[in-house]
Amino acid sequence: RAFPAAQFVGPRTQVDFKTLVDRQTIGSDRLANVAAAHARFGGNALVASFGTAATFDILDKRGIHLGGAIAPGWSSFATMTSASTAQLPRIDQGKPTIAVGRNTREALCAGVNGGYAALVSQLIARMKKEAKASNARLVFTGGDGPTIAKMTGLRVINDPLLTLKGIAIQADTHAREGRTDENS
Repeated sequence: RAFPAAQFVGPRTQVDFKTLVDRQTIGSDRLANVAAAHARFGGNALVASFGTAATFDILDKRGIHLGGAIAPGWSSFATMTSASTAQLPRIDQGKPTIAVGRNTREALCAGVNGGYAALVSQLIARMKKEAKASNARLVFTGGDGPTIAKMTGLRVINDPLLTLKGIAIQADTHAREGRTDENS
């Protein structure tokens, strides 16, 4: 109400790419991430955002947004384990230096961090295979993006401002189309 000219990304927001997802259900952050990846690469890109949740979206070689996946973010993943048990401690993020722990903390760290790295790596591999995009660029964003890149060992482009760039791209598209806020 304070700024009626403000536009928000949502189900009816104009985008410069074709998407096969249900626009009524996709989050604004995912649309913004895909918009930024599409503007930068055109296509053949997989965007992963790591925060409370981890979202993954893929653009095929033609630049069509095929869809994606949503998983727990690292912190949510780690919290589920320690919060649901009486004696397992909370662990520090991003230390998958070993796969076989010799005490409870090491074993928990190996399982949670190594398990999360495997979840991310395997999900990305499966998405690339399903989309027939084996050489898709990987773009990570979100607060945990750099740590997850180290944990997985994947070669990624880290862009902490990707979502904001996508919002700016969508605002520019909106302005070019000359739409009023009643249509967004």
